[in-house]
Amino acid sequence: MPKVDIREPCHLPQAEARQRIEQIVSKMHEQFGTQGEWNGDCYRFSRPGLSGQVTVGADHVRIEIELGLLMTPLKPMIEQEIHRKFKQHLS
Repeated sequence: MPKVDIREPCHLPQAEARQRIEQIVSKMHEQFGTQGEWNGDCYRFSRPGLSGQVTVGADHVRIEIELGLLMTPLKPMIEQEIHRKFKQHLS
């Protein structure tokens, strides 16, 4: 399966970064019907066609996604949108 693996530096305090990621996750749930849960500083999510996790580290945020076969053509667009969201919410 194709994978998206993006790690971006984050200079916000970890608690603030997690709070901002929680806002993004809430919007993901509304827009794309994802389901997920937090385990410490890692949010695991899924929906038909993809699954993944977001990890909030002390100095970075990482998102890893496994795409289903039908989502493969959307990989470049998904990566672009992740970069945009990270810059918008974590800069």
